[in-house]
Order: sequence, then structure tokens, then C-alpha cells
Amino acid sequence: MRWRDGSLSTRIAIILLGGLGFVLLLTASLLIVPVLQGQGGAFDMPLPREALRIAEVLEGASPDEQTRLLEVINTSLVRAYLMDDFPPSGQRGVGAPPGPLGGLFRGYANALSDREFRVDVQRGFWARYIRTGQTIGWPVRLSVRLHDGHVLVVERRPSGVIRTFFIRAMLLLFAIVGVLLAALILAVRETTQPVARLASAVRAFASEMDAPDLPPAGPRELRDLSADFNEMKHRIRDLVAQRTQVLAAVAHDMRTYMTRLRLRTEFIEDDALRLKAQADIEEMARLLDDTLLFARVASSPSRRDRIDIGETIDALLEQQRWPKEKVRLSALGSTPFRGSRQAIERIVVNLVDNALRYGAPPVDIAVERIGDLIWLSVTDHGSGIPPEKLIKVLDPFERLEPSRGRESGGAGLGLAIVQALTDAQGGALSLENAPTGGLCVRIDLPAGANPDA
Repeated sequence: MRWRDGSLSTRIAIILLGGLGFVLLLTASLLIVPVLQGQGGAFDMPLPREALRIAEVLEGASPDEQTRLLEVINTSLVRAYLMDDFPPSGQRGVGAPPGPLGGLFRGYANALSDREFRVDVQRGFWARYIRTGQTIGWPVRLSVRLHDGHVLVVERRPSGVIRTFFIRAMLLLFAIVGVLLAALILAVRETTQPVARLASAVRAFASEMDAPDLPPAGPRELRDLSADFNEMKHRIRDLVAQRTQVLAAVAHDMRTYMTRLRLRTEFIEDDALRLKAQADIEEMARLLDDTLLFARVASSPSRRDRIDIGETIDALLEQQRWPKEKVRLSALGSTPFRGSRQAIERIVVNLVDNALRYGAPPVDIAVERIGDLIWLSVTDHGSGIPPEKLIKVLDPFERLEPSRGRESGGAGLGLAIVQALTDAQGGALSLENAPTGGLCVRIDLPAGANPDA
């Protein structure tokens, strides 16, 4: 996953850390790189022309004079002495050292063209600036073969001042980075927490119309956004409530007219015609009930109880009295759930009725807890649904069979009601054709860790 696809806090942190890293790198380059240009002064070593003059003076002096001259050359940063042969090369042999000392080596090569020389550099050169020990050896060493056969050795002694500078610089750097990181964490937290609360409130409103309002918090823009979201939520809630009231009023008035029609059908002398008229009236009543239920599910929060889904469905099967050879239940273990018992019962009734009407028995109901989810599936053994229709059939009034007759397919609200009830319980519904044939409807519901809590 690219960093741009991550959370807001991740994106802000990466941008700020990248900027901090660039500033530190730029600072280090401005402070260090100009110094390390291959000049001897940067390493407290003699310049190439100075090394040549020292060699020439020592070559023309007697042994006693050489001793006095070396005492003059020695300082707190540079130590010079004579040896019979080149000292052990330590970590690096003859040749141009890598890095900034390469320029110094080439300068010595031009100045000491007729003399054999060697420049040695210890490994961990930079680490020696921040060590706190006393004598820690030679970071840089120049060895020159004099014409009399002796070897002049000039060693760069560690500087206590530079070492202290590096220690303090590193401590200061760590302190700056620590403060900036703390400020970064605080800034990201203060910026992203209100956004996270807003996202959580939007998700809660999507599944529950009566979700509490979002308290304004954070920067002014986010407070304004929270207030606008609360206002929008109230408007949507009022619109849905008004829709439900209108449907309820229409259903009430329609029932009055249907009652009159039922009474008038009793005066129809033709028995076949009278039965058809009564069947049509009953179908109209069921259609009104389904439509009103669908509207109420979306607008009214359902009561949440502590139930066991497996036990609830088992009791429902006894009440419905479906043939046991046609409807089978498989419940594995405890399936605690905090939600509406009526919603679970209506979901199962709708799914089983659809399976018996449009599929083929037996209808298998399976309930199982998998981790933090409860899987509820209803599978029939019919011909299934064309793949291109699996999502479409969840829409209200959508049917595979074009007629609207109850006997041939109903009004197309059965699965839509199941979808609305599932959403209201915080679950997810999916349809798929079973490998053995038929349709499998699976519902994933959040399991309760403790049904008594």
C-alpha cells in the first residue's frame, strides 16, 4: 500500500518526518562538507608544502638537531618522530584513502614526488571524535622516507576540544530531534483525532439513525464540519420519519378501504370470483405490511437484547412448524449476540420462505461463531440466481420474475427487508450460488464477548 493511501496521521507524519530529515541533512552538509575538502588543516595535519619543508629541514640536520626540531614540531594535536622503517600500516595500506583524505593524499604525492610516503587512516575515524577515553591512537598518520633512510612519522592526535564539540553537538541534535518528534506526535494527534471521531460518527449514523450527535472539537474548520454534520443528520432523520408517517397513514387508510372491500366481496354470488377478489385484497394487505416494515426498519432503532442466535432460531423453528425434513438447523456452540430478537426472527423467516418458494428443499440453516463474528447462512438446493442478478435482487421491489403476483414471486421486498434488518443490527449480507446448487445467503453479525454484559 502506498503511503498516500494510508491514514491521515500517517500521511502527516511522513511529510513532517521527511521535512525534518531534509533539514537535518542540509544542516549537516552545510556544516561538514565545506570543511572536508582535502586540506590538511581540516585534519590538523601539515599541509603538503609544510610536510616537504619539515622533511628537508630534518634531512639537513644532525641527530641532536633532529631531536630538538621534532620537539618544536610536536604540539597537543600533532606528534612527530623518526623511525627506521615505516610503521605498521594499521587498517589501511599505501594508496589514496577514500573520502575527503583523498585530496590531502594527492597533495602529498605532488609535493613529495621524490620521496616514498604513506598516509594511514584508522577505521572508525569519525567515532574517535566522540569517544571520551584518553590516548586513543592515531586517526590520521603521515609517514615519509627521508633521504638518510629514516622515516618521519607525523600523527594526528585526537583533539579534546573537537571531541567535546562532537559530543555536545550530538546531544543537542538528539534533544532537537526529541522535541520535534514530541511536537510532531502532539500535532498529529490534535489534528487527526477530531477527524477520526467524525468518521466514527458517520459510520454510526449509517447503521443507527438515532446515533448521538458529534460534539464539536478540534480546529475551527472541523468544529464547523461537525456542526454541519449534526444538522444534516437531523434533517435526514426528520425526512425519514416523515416518510414513515406518510406510509403509516396511507396504510391505515388503505386498510379501511380494504375492510370495506372484504365486506362487499361477501355479496359476490360467484364463489370462484369471490375467492379471487379476497385473495387480491389479502395480497394488497401483505404488500402494505411489507412496505411499512421496510420503512420502519430504516427509520426506527430496534430494541437490543442479550440473546443467543442459535437458541433463538431453534425456538423459531418450533413456532413456525416448518417440516423438519425441509428445514434443518445446524448450530455449533454458543452464539451470543446483542441485538433485536424480532429482527433475527424476521430475517430467518424471510430467507426460509424465499428458499422454500423459489428454491428447493431441504433448506439448511447454519449458525457458527468464527472469531468476533457470527455466521448465519441459509442455503437451498434450487437452481440459484444468475451471477449478474446477485446484487440487484437486494434492491426494493426488484424481482427475477417480472410479474407482481404473490404466487409467482411477490412484490420483491423480502430480501430488501433482510438487507435493511441486517444493516440495522450492524451486520453484513452476501449472496452466492452454492457449489452444490441453490442460493446461499450469508449474514455476518458482530459477536458479543459476554452475552450477559
